[in-house]
Amino acid sequence: MPRTGVTREQVHQAAADIATEGANPTVHAVRKRLGGGSPNRITPWLAEWREAQTPPQVDALPEIPQAIDHAMRHLWALAWQQAQAQLATERQALNSAQQAVETEREAVLAETRELKALAEERQSRLQEQGVELQRLRLERDEALARATRSEVLLEPLRADLEQAREAVLHYRKQSNGLPAECDRLREQVARLQTEASRDHETARQAKQTLDLGGKKISALEHTLSEERQTRQQAEQQLAELRIELATLRERASQQEQLTQLIETFRVQPQPTEH
Repeated sequence: MPRTGVTREQVHQAAADIATEGANPTVHAVRKRLGGGSPNRITPWLAEWREAQTPPQVDALPEIPQAIDHAMRHLWALAWQQAQAQLATERQALNSAQQAVETEREAVLAETRELKALAEERQSRLQEQGVELQRLRLERDEALARATRSEVLLEPLRADLEQAREAVLHYRKQSNGLPAECDRLREQVARLQTEASRDHETARQAKQTLDLGGKKISALEHTLSEERQTRQQAEQQLAELRIELATLRERASQQEQLTQLIETFRVQPQPTEH
């Protein structure tokens, strides 16, 4: 059911709300906002509200004297010319700074690429040395196994040699008239000595191989440690260069904004001096 009996304050408030929303506070709009009301009552109050919103008129100011106007234009022209000269100087300095920043940025990018290539090369070398280290470890294990087998083979030969020596001494004591047997035993002893010497040489070579492999492994482990340290230093330098590059990019962005501001001021119309 439509509302009736609206008041002046309600009409004024409804008109103000409608105007605040960016709409035109007409009689129809006010009635719709209030949910009713007589147009005959709303119309004068709405007109009253409109009159209250009209700003008071101010008497026209007298014209500026020609001499003062001429002096003001002259001062404005001088200020504008000085500003243009200062802008030209600042623009030149800004261009020089931009070129310096660009040169520095290119240098940083080049150094970054170089460090990245160096890190990749050292990573490849580390992988190759890791493979070489694994191969040397396998050779060391094989040499150790051969040395162990040689030691195992030498034990029975040493025992046989000792038995042969004891047999020779025994036969020499029992009978000096058995030269043939002695010669046979001597040959057996010589053969056993030869086999023992050969096995001993095999064991010695295996030991040399084992020692050489151990030295190579130690050298490679030392080299790998140095390469890891070098790689860590290169990665740290690369991170520092990335931070420096980001700083340069931020500076370049700030200078570009300053250039746009200068260009905006430069394209403003130059005042004319009368």
